[in-house]
Amino acid sequence: MTNLFEWSGIVGGVIIAGSYLPQIYKLLKTKTARGISTIFVTALLVGSLLLLIYSLYVGDTLFIALNGCASVFAGTVLALAVYYKYHENEGSGKVLRQFFPKKGERTNAKRSRVKPKKAKSTKTTRKSTKRKTKRKVQHK
Repeated sequence: MTNLFEWSGIVGGVIIAGSYLPQIYKLLKTKTARGISTIFVTALLVGSLLLLIYSLYVGDTLFIALNGCASVFAGTVLALAVYYKYHENEGSGKVLRQFFPKKGERTNAKRSRVKPKKAKSTKTTRKSTKRKTKRKVQHK
């Protein structure tokens, strides 16, 4: 009977640790963090780290490995979510965009304050032309 409980713990740990992989894949593929709650992922990361500390205290190598993987994966999801959320202007990423500008975007420090000169325009007289208006014919 104890073997059944051990197996249920192993399978549950593998499922929990592996459940982060589809989210990591989606974040890397779509390069957006819309719909991801950073508070929720932070809570999962803290919980995984606390379980890792407890597993280290107990000395169970299997749960140390599983909680270690879960902590690494939760940290990866959190890092990608924060990066995409603030880097791609989904949140208030003004501070981060100064350090990580978008491709082709220049930061305020690099912008030139000199305005380009406008091209001189020459006055030309245009003859007034009558516009022909087309009447719409309604068919009954």
